[in-house]
Amino acid sequence: MKNNMLNQLKIMLSASIPSNLENTLKGQEMYHIIMVLTRRIISAGGKIVFGGHPSITPLIRNAALSVEGSPDDIHLFQLKRFKDKAPEDIHDKNVFSNIRWIGDGDAEKSLASELSDMRRAMAESADAAIFMGGKTSDSLTDKPGIREEYHTFMEIRPNGPAYLIGMMEGETLNMITAFENQQKKIPNSLSKDQLDYMHHKDNIELIAPMIVSDIAGMKIKDCQ
Repeated sequence: MKNNMLNQLKIMLSASIPSNLENTLKGQEMYHIIMVLTRRIISAGGKIVFGGHPSITPLIRNAALSVEGSPDDIHLFQLKRFKDKAPEDIHDKNVFSNIRWIGDGDAEKSLASELSDMRRAMAESADAAIFMGGKTSDSLTDKPGIREEYHTFMEIRPNGPAYLIGMMEGETLNMITAFENQQKKIPNSLSKDQLDYMHHKDNIELIAPMIVSDIAGMKIKDCQ
């Protein structure tokens, strides 16, 4: 049953399967994680912001259809240059009524530049962000995609909140390890025990509600 804990806040989901986990049982866990997070956020009255990777878009659609939501719950960002190759799922207006096409399809503009533009547009539209997995190399931009999205979001919203889930390893786990070594605080209000759990445990059924509750609590404080 849907509640309004998140009060229409937009949550950016930044996620991809690390290269070393592709076509593995561990990699398949990403699908379950995406489903749980999407359902939890929409059920709490939040909205999802994400870039439409073909492997993730069908999962978001199925999760959105499984809860009592509205066509405005999902904000999908896509590059215009790939419009003809986008998955059929995006034509379901019951889920994807908000599609923002980035770029003008101009072949003279690099793919890397358009990806950076899309990541910035996503971050600018989001109130909070969740990061997990991510390739550690072979990025089209200056740094791995997950890391670029994290730094772009933090540039725009230095007070977050932001959440790094370590269970899918990849570049997100690299960032977690570096931040822990530097004793760098990630902007959220989770306790040390909660952070340790989110960073190093693998029960998304407990991690997802913990994140949603923290986002709601931080945003309530902002309004006081």
